[in-house]
This record gives sequence, C-alpha cells and structure tokens, in this order.
Amino acid sequence: SAASFMPYRLVNRGWCGTLAGEPLKEALLAQGQKTSTELYEEDACRTGPFFYLCCCCNLITMIFARASPPQIFTAWHGHLSREQCLHELNVMGMVLKWGLRIVSWLLLYAAVYMLFEPLILALALALS
Repeated sequence: SAASFMPYRLVNRGWCGTLAGEPLKEALLAQGQKTSTELYEEDACRTGPFFYLCCCCNLITMIFARASPPQIFTAWHGHLSREQCLHELNVMGMVLKWGLRIVSWLLLYAAVYMLFEPLILALALALS
C-alpha cells in the first residue's frame, strides 16, 4: 500500500522509465520487502564453474547485502529539509567508506607482513 514505510530501493523502470503508476508502486513495495538474503541471492554469481572462481566476490556481496544494503532508509527526529537529509546520508556514507578503507589497509598491512615474515626471519638467521 502507499502508506507503507519501507526502505527505498532501486527498481527496473523499463525502457525510458515507462514503468509508472500502480505497477511502479507494486515493484517498489516488492523490492522494499526483500530480506538481506534475497538481496544477496539476486547479486550473487552462481553460474556453474564460475561459482568457485567468484567465491570471494560472493562473500563480499553477502557482507554488504547484510551490513549496508543499497537503500535509503533513515529517519531523523524533528524537521529537516531534503537537502539536510541528503547531506546526513552523504556524511554517513563517507564515514562508512573511510572506516572500511582504514580497516582494509590494516588488514592488507597485516597480510603482507605475515607473507614476508618468513623471509625476514630467514634473512635474520642468515646474517647472524
């Protein structure tokens, strides 16, 4: 129904945006009712042997489908203009982006350190 409070997610509107009116409302409602598992299943690569090649991509897709699905679904106390709401969403997105970048760099540093630790140890033993 039009009075539903659900996350806003993108829907396919057909060629030149021809999907409108009641079918558009039904498509938005169906997309908003999907669980994170259903969102993951839509985006996962499950085509034959490529499933095994895409397991890392599927893992990342699963994490993002649960942690940060592609939607606008935020409510604030008080009255905010549309620009203020979009600015808040932009700030939240930047915090998430930079937080993930920092965590990724730390994990990358740890992985490279673990990769080269045996070589550093072998070099230290050879020099002593």
